[in-house]
Amino acid sequence: MTMPHDIQADSLIRIEEQSGVAIWRTICPDHLSGTYVLARTPIVCEQVVGEQEVTISASSVRNLQLTVRRVPFDDMPSMIGLGLFVPVECKFRGAVTQSLPGLSVAAQASARLRIAVMSAFLDPERLMTNFRTSDNFGLLVREAYTKAQHLRAETREPNGKFHDLPVNESISRPIIYQWLKCLITYGFRASSLHPRFDERGGSGTGGRIYGHGTGRRKPGRRSEANRLGKASFAQTGQSEEEQVRIIALARSQIGIGGSYRKAYDSVLATQYSHRIRGPNGEVALTLRPAGQYPSFDQFRYLVKTRISSLDRFARRTTMPHFTRNHRGLHGCSRDGVLGPGHVYAIDSTVADAYLRSGFDRTLLVGRPVVYWVVDVWSTAIVGFYVCLAAPSWDRAKCALFCTIADRDLLSRLFGFTFPNVLHPAPTLMARLLCDRGEYLSEGASRTAQEVGYSVEYNPSYRPDLRGTGERFHRIAKDAQFGFVPGAFDARRKELDLRPDKSTATLTLYEYYAYLAYLAAEYNVTADREHLFTAELAASCVDMTPAGLWAWGHEVGLGYRKAIGQDELVRSFLRQAPLKQLENGIHFERMRYLPADGDAELACRARCFGRFDVPGYALPAVAGHVFADLPDTNSVTLLEHAPLQVVGEYDSFFDYADAEAQRLVNKVTGRHAIDQSRVNYREKMREIVDSASEKTQSVGGEKSRLSVRDARQQEMAPQSATTVSDECAAQTTVEEEPQGRIGALIGKMVGSP
Repeated sequence: MTMPHDIQADSLIRIEEQSGVAIWRTICPDHLSGTYVLARTPIVCEQVVGEQEVTISASSVRNLQLTVRRVPFDDMPSMIGLGLFVPVECKFRGAVTQSLPGLSVAAQASARLRIAVMSAFLDPERLMTNFRTSDNFGLLVREAYTKAQHLRAETREPNGKFHDLPVNESISRPIIYQWLKCLITYGFRASSLHPRFDERGGSGTGGRIYGHGTGRRKPGRRSEANRLGKASFAQTGQSEEEQVRIIALARSQIGIGGSYRKAYDSVLATQYSHRIRGPNGEVALTLRPAGQYPSFDQFRYLVKTRISSLDRFARRTTMPHFTRNHRGLHGCSRDGVLGPGHVYAIDSTVADAYLRSGFDRTLLVGRPVVYWVVDVWSTAIVGFYVCLAAPSWDRAKCALFCTIADRDLLSRLFGFTFPNVLHPAPTLMARLLCDRGEYLSEGASRTAQEVGYSVEYNPSYRPDLRGTGERFHRIAKDAQFGFVPGAFDARRKELDLRPDKSTATLTLYEYYAYLAYLAAEYNVTADREHLFTAELAASCVDMTPAGLWAWGHEVGLGYRKAIGQDELVRSFLRQAPLKQLENGIHFERMRYLPADGDAELACRARCFGRFDVPGYALPAVAGHVFADLPDTNSVTLLEHAPLQVVGEYDSFFDYADAEAQRLVNKVTGRHAIDQSRVNYREKMREIVDSASEKTQSVGGEKSRLSVRDARQQEMAPQSATTVSDECAAQTTVEEEPQGRIGALIGKMVGSP
């Protein structure tokens, strides 16, 4: 568009006035009023002298006051002739001189948005039309603001983001006026709207470290040494290629055990050093001169702006740990579960408590293994099991047995009233959620197929996917810490503050009873307000695990599958080889009797010999076993006979302690027995040797008396006469027929 008197539109004019000299930009002519429309720019007159490039600070553009004036066509020739109006040329530097493809991806997205919004200002005809009826840019600004709102609404994607547009670009009227100031300063063309990331120093823009070439002074605030005039060198910026290399090295260095300082040292050693071989052949690394490599602050700022904080955090740990403990959550374990009883989660842990032996309380038996079974929908504890053996499918089956079995049967087995706070009582589940430990076995698969439930396995090293079961481990451990003697918190860093394990007092049986009431307390007191819904509010449900369990079954959401006691015992208890003897059924070294006192099997064993009986045992209970007796189709519960190795309510683990102690005593007591046998043998040998010597001393002559006479003589009473007086001895025998031995025999039988 050509203006009168050969003055081009969108050109710069130096105008000298009484208030001073300023640079104005011609916008458009208004032929209707016969005037030129000009707008004042923030360009300083001294900057347009010569061929040097002009740098306009962002603050100058931001603080520009929009001033529009009109100059009549008729006054222009005289002003030009007097030198009051002088056309000038100005060369700018930076992004305003670059083409759109030459910008970065973020800058291109922002530039496209600005050009689309400010399209009315880039049309000369629209500018002329605006100034025919107005002396300001108000109508065009209002049009641009309306267009910006429609543009962002049209480009919004279903996920809430904006296609090919910077999301953080907030478009308001002040922003549009800011872009208008850029057009007035740099010219009414599309490149004037390019974002000046190269001149900014804000967060994420990189203005403090980005350079446009080797040797350029570092942009941004000067250092203290430079401001005081004490700096001996000038710190340069880094080119785009240098920044890419630095970021690539930093990503590999800032990891587990890494730090900014270590990564910075690695970058200097690999990118900004060269090897020099000395006169003696040694090789040394030499840095570039000071200021020609990035400072530590530059490096750290570059890493923080180019590598996201989430990426840096993830690199400081392993990906499985980050996924487990720090990933964003988009669901919960109850999602997809229809109601109570559908899904049980089972898991085991080593309890943070020490126990004592039920056989000998002076013995510490260590920390038990606890299995917890949790209903995923209601978060209720439906069963548990405690043992002293390593986790295995045999122990996990016992936990499922204690979950499904009738509470009266459990009370009879364990010897205490088993708390029953879940109504109705738990039955067999539809699905079992577990990890890939002992549950990924042939026995576990066979049991699931025979009984009729499905098994869902979590991926390896992902306990977070069964958080309902994992969380209760911590709940139980926190509840017993400070309450149960011998309990401790394994998470405490102060080892000196951990309780002494010698303070432990509970046995396995007592700890089992404690956990039973702990689970009951949790089921009726745990707060589940975060699961509150409108349906629950209408039913006035008690927001506890027990309340949710009862409500779910009451409204028909629950899953129940009854299983008989015989099938339950045969499927979930460990097989025990029982043996029928004459006095009862034996297992290990203990004797059991039928509850009804039937002695038919004992009679059969006595008549035809002992025989084997299929049986089943719960390792935590030694007082009862189950037996598949002959000629019956059901499982019979056998009771503990009196005076056995362990008590009725002890466990088979206590029996193992007793057997171990018996073997120890047998070994240690063998020496004393052998010593006693040797001593008594020596005494008997002395008697025999003494008798032999006395017999040999009389010459071993043949007796003059018969055996009968010799016995009568031996039994005769002693007299004061000598034995050689045969007549006297015979008289004595006739008068006193009993003698010494006879008197002794008479005394024993009570004769006078």
